[in-house]
Amino acid sequence: MKEVYTIFNETNAPDGARALLSRVRNQYGFVPNSLAEMAVSPQTLEAYLVLEDLVSRTSLTENERMIVMLTASCANECSYCVPEVSATARGHGLPDEVVSCIRNGTALENEKLEILRCFTEKLIYKKGWETDHDIQDFLTRGYTKRQMLEVVLLVSMKNIAIYCNHIMSPDLDEEFVSERWH
Repeated sequence: MKEVYTIFNETNAPDGARALLSRVRNQYGFVPNSLAEMAVSPQTLEAYLVLEDLVSRTSLTENERMIVMLTASCANECSYCVPEVSATARGHGLPDEVVSCIRNGTALENEKLEILRCFTEKLIYKKGWETDHDIQDFLTRGYTKRQMLEVVLLVSMKNIAIYCNHIMSPDLDEEFVSERWH
């Protein structure tokens, strides 16, 4: 039986989460159910939001960050994160064909973006044990050592949401329903 989690808002959330949820609403225009339920642990919500801010300041482009987050969401089979990241990525201009390829597990036409997708996927499936070949392939396709570790940061941030969503099973927000996955 599914455990039901409270969908908190700025008035009923635990003390440490109220201001955080207010910040989320100001940033996104609404509070996604995933973050509203995550507010049961203000520290977890805060950690996620701090990492989200750090991720926004990486040297990867916004599209590259979206590719990493969508790949991580698909690789971890998160039925909430895949629609959420898909909608966000499309809203930020990631081409539909790129979003569709990642969701369907097919190769991207752009060689550099494909190596990013593959590196991210291998990082997850191999639990961080990338081979020397994987690392060299990533570096010779135009990425840097810094960006390699930024992929680790992105996957770490996304894993907080993915794992929480696997435990909490939040209902999909209406903003993401059109991107429902599996």
